Amino acid sequence: MRRCMALILVLAVCAACCGCMSKAEKEALTNRYENEVDPVVVDGEEVPIKDYLIKHLKDYIQTEEFKARKRAYIEYGGENPVEFTVTNVIEIWLDNLGETRFSVHFIAIRADMTWGEDGAKYDNNIFVVDYVSGKMYSQFDEIAKIPPKNQESNEWEIHVALNSGVRSMDYVEGDAILSQRETQNVLSPEEIAQINVALQS
Repeated sequence: MRRCMALILVLAVCAACCGCMSKAEKEALTNRYENEVDPVVVDGEEVPIKDYLIKHLKDYIQTEEFKARKRAYIEYGGENPVEFTVTNVIEIWLDNLGETRFSVHFIAIRADMTWGEDGAKYDNNIFVVDYVSGKMYSQFDEIAKIPPKNQESNEWEIHVALNSGVRSMDYVEGDAILSQRETQNVLSPEEIAQINVALQS
């Protein structure tokens, strides 16, 4: 997968250099990381998303549940284990949903990591940070496993995101997560690298 992503990046850069990309496409590639991801409000205070994720993901990877899933991968015969590594942080806005025309605003996070559960092996972790509540949810939480009754709610869209294509091996940054109408803003590779360094310390 990493080789494929590297190849895609090389091809994209080559296309830009060879003049195969339009001016708009070149500007989109250049400016993709210029806008800052909104901070999360926790207890009335704005917390930069990088600091928020370092704190909450560090707490997450220290839980016994996380460690058990990590061990299970090896117990199930998994090879070449991959340590927890954040790969994508995507801010999402989407307005005028459903008959009530409600809006959603949250962060979707994808992280590579090999883990096991119920005899099966997996290779990624997915999280959603809700801007309304300031809470972080994972694919292991009840909201991911049991669909909320109200389909016109913030909780329903969190459920959808936790089970969306961002979990797929074929996911590419920029792919729609909730809808083709959504607006996305992404954290830069440099900031993601800083998060990963902090998680390893």
